Amino acid sequence: MSGNKVEILWSPTEDDTFITWGSAISLYQVETVQGQSATNHPHNSIKISDSHYAVHCATNSEIHFIKCAAWYPQATPRNLLAVGQANGRVVLTSFGDPGADELIGRDLVPRHQRQCTFLTWNPEDANLLAEGLEKFRNDPCIVIWDITLSHSASGDGSERSRYSSSEHGSITKPYLEIGPGETSSSFSWFPQTPRSFVTGMNNRYLRIYDLRDTTRPRLTTQQPRTVSGVCVDSLSTNRLASFGETQVAVWDTRMFDRPILTLQENKPVSKISWCPTRAGMLSVMCKDSSVFKLYDIKHSVMGSDDIEPVIVDRNVQPFVGTALSSYAWHPRHENRLLALSVNGAIKDTVIFERIPLVWSPQFRLTWANGRRTMTCIEEGNLNVLDISARMKHRALQGYGMQCDDVQVNATVVADEPHLQGLWKWISLVRKDLFQKKLSLGRLPSIFNMGVKQVLRYYGDASIPMNSDLIYANWQCVDDVSFNMKHQYRSQERAAALALCGWVSEASQEFNQHLDWLVEKGEVEKAAAIAVFFLKMKKALEILSFNGMNTTNGNASLNAVAMALAGYSEDRNASLWRRTCSTQRYQLSNPYLRAIFAFLACDNDYYSDVLEEDGMAVEDRVAFALTYLPDAKLKQYIERLTEELVRTGDLDGMLLTGMSSEGIDLMEKYVDLTSDVQTAAITAVFTGMIPAAKDERVNSWICNYKMLLDQWCLWHERVMFDIVTQACVPDLVVPPQVFISCNFCGKSVTNTRGFRMPERNYLPPFSRAPQQQRVKISCCPSCRKALPRCAICLCTLGTASAFGVSGEHSPLQGGQEKLTPFVDWFSWCQTCRHGGHAGHITAWFRDHTDCPVTGCSCKCLMIDSPIKPLGS
Repeated sequence: MSGNKVEILWSPTEDDTFITWGSAISLYQVETVQGQSATNHPHNSIKISDSHYAVHCATNSEIHFIKCAAWYPQATPRNLLAVGQANGRVVLTSFGDPGADELIGRDLVPRHQRQCTFLTWNPEDANLLAEGLEKFRNDPCIVIWDITLSHSASGDGSERSRYSSSEHGSITKPYLEIGPGETSSSFSWFPQTPRSFVTGMNNRYLRIYDLRDTTRPRLTTQQPRTVSGVCVDSLSTNRLASFGETQVAVWDTRMFDRPILTLQENKPVSKISWCPTRAGMLSVMCKDSSVFKLYDIKHSVMGSDDIEPVIVDRNVQPFVGTALSSYAWHPRHENRLLALSVNGAIKDTVIFERIPLVWSPQFRLTWANGRRTMTCIEEGNLNVLDISARMKHRALQGYGMQCDDVQVNATVVADEPHLQGLWKWISLVRKDLFQKKLSLGRLPSIFNMGVKQVLRYYGDASIPMNSDLIYANWQCVDDVSFNMKHQYRSQERAAALALCGWVSEASQEFNQHLDWLVEKGEVEKAAAIAVFFLKMKKALEILSFNGMNTTNGNASLNAVAMALAGYSEDRNASLWRRTCSTQRYQLSNPYLRAIFAFLACDNDYYSDVLEEDGMAVEDRVAFALTYLPDAKLKQYIERLTEELVRTGDLDGMLLTGMSSEGIDLMEKYVDLTSDVQTAAITAVFTGMIPAAKDERVNSWICNYKMLLDQWCLWHERVMFDIVTQACVPDLVVPPQVFISCNFCGKSVTNTRGFRMPERNYLPPFSRAPQQQRVKISCCPSCRKALPRCAICLCTLGTASAFGVSGEHSPLQGGQEKLTPFVDWFSWCQTCRHGGHAGHITAWFRDHTDCPVTGCSCKCLMIDSPIKPLGS
């Protein structure tokens, strides 16, 4: 095989057979290597890969001056080949296989001798064979033979192969002749429309012909020097490729005036071919090159002159340092090809594609390998919940679906401490208590307000706050008196304290609030709040009682109570202060550390308390509201807000509210956690949707709805829409579906023009008064009659919206619809026949076809996954 240029070709019908042809034709059969060693294969075989070798079965050397060869595309007769010679004659031959006696040895003889340039069998009408011939006077350059026609003259037998089993004549009259006086350099049938073909003519034109009319081409385009090697993508009806010199052109027959893609190579192109198992995969081989390139045409951007659309998938190098002579794709095995080197070596190569990974909405990791997909991880195998899995779990538990009692939402995320502060703030701003305390004039909506809004901190436009300085007295044991503490009071501070969840010590609810904290197990927090309000006696009672509790008590609280009992403001108590200042860091509870920091501080310097990160943000802010003067309070609030926004801590919503700073904080939180669910629910519960000019808010809501749709949580999606409308009653949701009139195209659901006039009349004595119902039987705009129900033949059109004023109008608080569901419009999306929903439901309980006579539409079977209505 090392003399003339050698080509290689897979069998179109058998998976393990191929031929090579040059000066002779050789037949090979591929077999799999048995066992661990490859030394036991036959001596006349060639190793073509680590797992396969090719056994040489036969050689046909009787045919001389071979220029091209084509393999018969059907299984019978087996291994039938058409071989074109330098004189233009085509010989049908085989390798001694029975069943082709009437065809083997038959010659297809053109009118004048000239070189054969290509041979191509029709993929469907396998009796048709296209042959290309060099130009000679006014003879056609393309002849199409029908090998089943009777021969016109008997042959002398001199050209018959020794593999022939009987004597046959020659065919001299072609089935069709195309292109008189022209040249054709390439030819390809359209596999999906086998009566059509494309050919490169005169080194200038690409023409598409139809066998039913070959007098003129169906389509033609002019592209000089890129009309060689034309080939049609077998997996695409409209895509083909051709080459010329160093360029490859990709064409679309729907836009045949110019190439949709042009590929530039560094060397002259010698062969191109579409992968038969991978749509849009084009292989390109250049002269004297050891590699061929693969272009993924299907996924490239086409039709743009400004953006380079080429995507080079990879370079494939079957042989190292050896130039390629030819290659051939396997017609059925995915991404498999045979490569042939110039020295006759054969390599069986499988091109592995890039493996794409994708997470499904149902939390399964899936990857694709060609036509096969594999699932690696299922939801039941997850040890750690991803944020998407956690969001789905929350949605199934009703997270964000309860707007009346918002604490239910906090219960769903009870195991996520970083969300508790957010829901505590949402709960507090929605309480009537806070609404009653807040009477500060013109402020933003109460449901999206934070401490900064309550304190009127509006940046440069902040309103100065004049707080009153109060000298507060201690409440100690055994009439021990301490120096009074400086505290600050104002209407704004009182409202902000309520927002932080602190109750005034002067109210009757103060002790109840401390008892509630103790019941929740927050004993240290209750004691700290008591100390911060200078109620030392109450703090000692809380610590002592819970320290002695045998069930849920903590013995260390007794020691803390003893240390607190030794507190004194005498000058001799400096040792106690120093000891508490150093030893408080040994305490694990942040509220106990804050107690001793508060008692040990000098000159109202409370930085140790304010910087106690273990304390909740609302408690630190409440402490600052009580003990810091106006200037220091503003500085502390601004500094704490900046820190919480920077870290995306949702506890900062207490300070910012759903203001621009709050949206920035929420965006940072979403960027860090991808928890778009909480962001969307917060925007809904704070009523920010109508007033939000920031697209981020709408983006969170839309993305969360999209997530619910991807998870097929239809009920949860509907509940979220209902909660959105309940929390934001001013939100106007545009209709997504409406019924239009066939005549004027306007909506028929506009019932404003059909309001019944008020009448004063007495109902019949035997009946109770009934509410009037609007009956609409025509379009409210053009007054044309509406369609009729396919079952009852009555006109559709009972009003089905809140469009009619009356006793039950939603504007007056009623929620009763004017039309029950059974009277709603329902129709098939295919045949457009329909009727009342109740009638259609009853019909399809027993039928699958359309109720309209003469209509063959299987309406119920169109949506096969959906069960019959009413089942």
